[in-house]
Amino acid sequence: FTAIFVETFKNKTMDRSNTAILICLDVETLPAEDSFQFFFNNHKPTMADVPENGRLKDPIKIEEWKKEKLESLISDWEKDREKAKEAAEKDWRSQSLCSYEGRILCMSYAKNTNWKNVKTVDFTHGEKEMLEEFYNDIKPYGVIQFLGTNLKFDLLWIFHRALHFKLYDLANEVRMDRGYSKTKMIELMDLASGNIDWKYKISLDNICKLLGVSSPKGKGIDGSKVLDYY
Repeated sequence: FTAIFVETFKNKTMDRSNTAILICLDVETLPAEDSFQFFFNNHKPTMADVPENGRLKDPIKIEEWKKEKLESLISDWEKDREKAKEAAEKDWRSQSLCSYEGRILCMSYAKNTNWKNVKTVDFTHGEKEMLEEFYNDIKPYGVIQFLGTNLKFDLLWIFHRALHFKLYDLANEVRMDRGYSKTKMIELMDLASGNIDWKYKISLDNICKLLGVSSPKGKGIDGSKVLDYY
């Protein structure tokens, strides 16, 4: 309906209050920093940390026992350090899924049904500038509908990052509070599956095959690999 509406009025000059557009949108995200900070305050064991063994009397056996015990203490220390490092990395990576902790790497979008003319903006020249460019592309339109996969995730990221940079007009455009945006979002998976009661599932890869278009999954990358590729 939106595409037909736009086609009807595309040759007419209108102000923002009576023009409409459909934006197909995808957003990729990253943690706040390029690497994670790792702190492990437990000192590496030394011979001074090895307890006394009162059962041994022979100095040679005592020395051998202390060396073995120290190796065991160091091994445990290294395991604990590795666990702490893994936990720190996990927390860092999780920022890619948290819109008030991470940052947007890039945004790809197409207007109406002109999917071959996809525009991608990234944060090469600044995340704020990327968001401003996106808003400049959509602000002439009075009615904006967004189409995408996991669209609430993408729009929430744009909303929070826009607030962070004080881009309030953009934040207002993508806000999703109850009752405000009921007609503004089209979730691709709901559209493809008909949102039927028994939760019929269809993957993005299968949607591409259904429509006869190249699947991004064929290139061996998905959202979980974005950080490592970056």
